[in-house]
Amino acid sequence: MHLPPSLSRRARHLIVLLASLALLTACSDTAGHATIDAGAGDISDADDTGAPDDTGAPDDTGAPDDTGDTDIPDADDAGTGDTDIPDAAETCIPLSCADLAAQCGPVDDGCGQTLQCGSCAAYGSDAELTACIEGTCNYVCLASSQPAADGCRDARRLALGSGHTCALNAEGRAYCWGSNPDGRLGDGTTERRLVPVAVQGLESIVLNALYAGSSHTCGLSDAGQVYCWGGNAEGQLGDGTTVDRLVPTPVTGLSEPVLSLAIGARGDHTCAITAGGTPHCWGRNAEGQLGDGTTAHRATPTPMLNVPSGDVVNIAAGTAHTCVVIDDTATTKTLCVGNNSVGQLGDGTQTTRHTLTELSRNVESAGLAAGGLHTCSMDGSGQVICWGHNGSGQLGNRSGSATIDPPTEVTLLAGVEEVRAGENHTCARMDTGGLRCWGSNSEGQTADTEPRTFRPRDVPGHSAGTLVFDTGGYHTCSITSDQILRCWGANAGGQLGIGTTTSTATPMSVTLP
Repeated sequence: MHLPPSLSRRARHLIVLLASLALLTACSDTAGHATIDAGAGDISDADDTGAPDDTGAPDDTGAPDDTGDTDIPDADDAGTGDTDIPDAAETCIPLSCADLAAQCGPVDDGCGQTLQCGSCAAYGSDAELTACIEGTCNYVCLASSQPAADGCRDARRLALGSGHTCALNAEGRAYCWGSNPDGRLGDGTTERRLVPVAVQGLESIVLNALYAGSSHTCGLSDAGQVYCWGGNAEGQLGDGTTVDRLVPTPVTGLSEPVLSLAIGARGDHTCAITAGGTPHCWGRNAEGQLGDGTTAHRATPTPMLNVPSGDVVNIAAGTAHTCVVIDDTATTKTLCVGNNSVGQLGDGTQTTRHTLTELSRNVESAGLAAGGLHTCSMDGSGQVICWGHNGSGQLGNRSGSATIDPPTEVTLLAGVEEVRAGENHTCARMDTGGLRCWGSNSEGQTADTEPRTFRPRDVPGHSAGTLVFDTGGYHTCSITSDQILRCWGANAGGQLGIGTTTSTATPMSVTLP
């Protein structure tokens, strides 16, 4: 029997065993009819007369068998002529994170070694990581976001500007109300509306988030497309022009789907995080808030400069400054750009910056909010940290100082799940479901009885069921677990949606058509 030398010993032994078993089986089949000829040594029939076998093969007389064959070595044969196939352990090729499609680690590289892969930080503040199982990020989307193919998208169902408000219903249809001199309500007119009216031109498009500024509004679709409408004097609509739009128009120049947007409640610039992780901004840039190294207004999305390596997981826009959160798997960093007259960039100076600058104190940010002249961040433990202007107590620190930098913890506030900032007030949704606000209450925007408060106060009627909320220039709105939309604060433009222009510190219910 000739066996290829490339076969391993184990394979050779198995073949020999099978051949032996076959031979034994053949012998047993003839046991009742055959005898062994002691003299000749061959197997003969019962009536054998000693004549040669009819095959003509020689009897076993001690001559070598099959002289042309190569002997099969014994199990302990040194095997000088064999070429063994190495064991699997000797040829194991480690797999990479990309090979395994692993989003997080540690995972086995296929060779018994631990492989550290990425992180799940790309889901940002819109999701809560529950586990990392076999390299897959297991997460749940927060109440303020919804599942998407790439993680969770911000499902901001409320958007409050300076003098107008917008909201999404359960089907993703947009409604707006309030001041409308430039078409910011998107209803095809410039008429002020004291109650909600439907945004026109998006009937076939499902939106999952809305954002509002001083004079414009933007919506983000399920497909990651951005549509903007309203005032466009500085190019804040991103359509390549400075022409106001009375109905939604697509933003141009973004080659990748958008995950999240940011607009300051009294701002005239817009920023976005794309699926590729690059932050882009457009619109007003007098203070360098677009982060492109200039003070030139931009009518189309422009990439930020000097963005550190890592995932951009959050972005927030104030009136004239912008902040981003970068995750490099080892830690998160918060960087800001733009107006810094009262330390709202948190870099330890009052110097305006045209490119991103890192905070003087590293803040592990899981959420970010930018107001008129202040900024707040939420860390992973639910603690809020704020910096910048504090003239109305919007930083939530009892010090009474007009400005605070470096960033400082908000007094007696923990267990926060989301934070938002208005022009000079701040609100936070608690892990208990409650809503707390602090800062200026000049128009009733904190729902308090005092003109301003330096410490967080509970908003009545929100003790256990706030789903989403937002802060405008001088008003606030929320949607509670009973699906009731409520607004309070300034109302000169009809931004509370209650049919009047009377401001109130009492949360008032608003009815969508």
